[in-house]
Amino acid sequence: MKHKKHKKTKIAPVSNIITGYTFQGVVWDQSSLEVVKIVAQGLTNLTELFKSQNVNIESLLKIDK
Repeated sequence: MKHKKHKKTKIAPVSNIITGYTFQGVVWDQSSLEVVKIVAQGLTNLTELFKSQNVNIESLLKIDK
């Protein structure tokens, strides 16, 4: 008994079209922005301290195999 060969059919990719939408991204509240600002200022101060003491940090994160 012979098997019939089936033709392979191409399936069209499914696509969705979104219209009338504006991506806003992440919305931060005021208290979160203040925390980020304080942390950034602290990191800047720490960087200046290291520079003034001639401290050189190769990396804050090092991954070894």
